[in-house]
Amino acid sequence: MSSFRGIRTLVIIGVNERGDKRFLAIEDGVRESTQSWREVLLKLKARGMNAPTLGIGDGAMGFGAALEEIYPDTRQQRCWMHKTGNVLNCVPKLIQPKVKSALHEIWQAETRNDAYKAFDLFIATYEAKYPKATLTLQKDRGNYSPPKKYLKKHLTGFCTRKIQFCTSQPNLCDKQLRPIARL
Repeated sequence: MSSFRGIRTLVIIGVNERGDKRFLAIEDGVRESTQSWREVLLKLKARGMNAPTLGIGDGAMGFGAALEEIYPDTRQQRCWMHKTGNVLNCVPKLIQPKVKSALHEIWQAETRNDAYKAFDLFIATYEAKYPKATLTLQKDRGNYSPPKKYLKKHLTGFCTRKIQFCTSQPNLCDKQLRPIARL
């Protein structure tokens, strides 16, 4: 089993303007390195894939660096499922439902202005007692989803998520994409 240490399955799912999802790539990679993601993206480019409008990733540095190199005009976004989990890990379990609801107010906002208001309210509400949670959220402030109406109109991007060898099937950005597809 040690021969699989460090091996990851790199998954890219494409999403068209109707919200239909398709697997574009499922490849083995080494520890989510930039080189591994570069190889996956170059194969997609060689197969004729144009630059996506939006690339959603789980925060792994290798994906972002490779995407910037291969498709420099693609807007990058941090996956809200992963970010929500990261923020919730910084607060006690007792208040996690309340914090989760406040985070949903941000990424489910109808306009960018509403999202920024919800973001600022979250920071003002939780910064004094849970500074690690607010720092975790603020770290990617400029790298969050535009309003759902924008995504519905312009989304021709893809989602990524790593899975370790022999783990369950990936549930890729479904909670983010379902509301977009319904608009």
